[in-house]
Amino acid sequence: MKKTELPLLVSGTGESLNDVQHLTGFKSVSRVVLLKLENGEQHLVVPQAEYSRALRNARSSFVWTPEMLNVSSRNRNDIRKWITAILAEKNVKRVHVMADFPHSYALPVIKCGVRLDIINHSIVSGRSTKKPNEIRRIGDTQQAAVIAMRSAISLIQRSKIDTDGTLKQGNHHLTAEFLRKFIAKILIDHGCDGACSIVACGQQTEDPHEQGSGVLKAFEPILLDIFPRHITHGFWGDITRTVVKGRPTPELRKMYNAVRAAFDAALSTIKAGIQAKTVHKAVIAEFKARGYEAEMKDGLLTGVISCTGHGIGLSLHEDPIVCSDPVKLTSGNVLAIEPGLCYPGIGAVRIEDLVEVTSDGCKYIAPCERKFEL
Repeated sequence: MKKTELPLLVSGTGESLNDVQHLTGFKSVSRVVLLKLENGEQHLVVPQAEYSRALRNARSSFVWTPEMLNVSSRNRNDIRKWITAILAEKNVKRVHVMADFPHSYALPVIKCGVRLDIINHSIVSGRSTKKPNEIRRIGDTQQAAVIAMRSAISLIQRSKIDTDGTLKQGNHHLTAEFLRKFIAKILIDHGCDGACSIVACGQQTEDPHEQGSGVLKAFEPILLDIFPRHITHGFWGDITRTVVKGRPTPELRKMYNAVRAAFDAALSTIKAGIQAKTVHKAVIAEFKARGYEAEMKDGLLTGVISCTGHGIGLSLHEDPIVCSDPVKLTSGNVLAIEPGLCYPGIGAVRIEDLVEVTSDGCKYIAPCERKFEL
């Protein structure tokens, strides 16, 4: 955590639950409140039902329940009362909060005479540099994603091309919905949740976040983006492959070769001490050398997809962002590198893998072969 001159208050809802887990080791399934004092003391307020588990798992923390803070029975489920109670218990009159601290929480705190100072930077800068046990956990999830990816590609490879160019598995058409359920089941079997994986085909791939629907087709790009979260420890994985069943068009093959070369250019640039924007520039230069640049057409950005990658951990997207960010990479960063190209009427090609930044380069978290033409 970055040094602050004030106590730190984390609301423990939404994204901030990941900060609480990083600081305390406690993975909550409910709303919590964390107060970290200037001397490093951590005071965690949890529901009564979570108290015993928090005592076991919340490292270097004092654990409280609303009952222990004398919150009345009718207010036991009101997290605003928990916040004002722990601040009163520790006699805190001024605290740091993040810019997204809920307004509805802030009002009663201010009414109690406590001043809120907003921090615009990350309160937990250490999250971007992963400890060995955190990298192992990301590896657990990524390995599950790799197994699911291999199985999905194998299923597409075994499919047959019908007379109308659609894909069939046995007597049934192979659909995005079926393949997404197929992937989700494999991930569940490996302790991960991945119900929102992307399986998009053809022009659906032009929208980076289109989940995909309908019958998959031959000779068109099929984009598989699998990003599971481990059910037990909460760390994410992320992998993307683009495949074509049958012979791809020359333009698609050219795009794929360019994306693969751009990915390799990124990996050859990555090492501790290098700025994230240097990696991004290497990708842009490789694309440009092959005749691909980002451009606006009819108000839409086409060509090179804007950013090269992002950090990953307890959140799917976290620092460092591999784009124009001048931040230096450090050993222990885990990056999702995902260069891509996208053109209306053709579709998109993306490749994505996770790598760990090291002092002299980088290494894959969980290697997975790349296939394109099936």
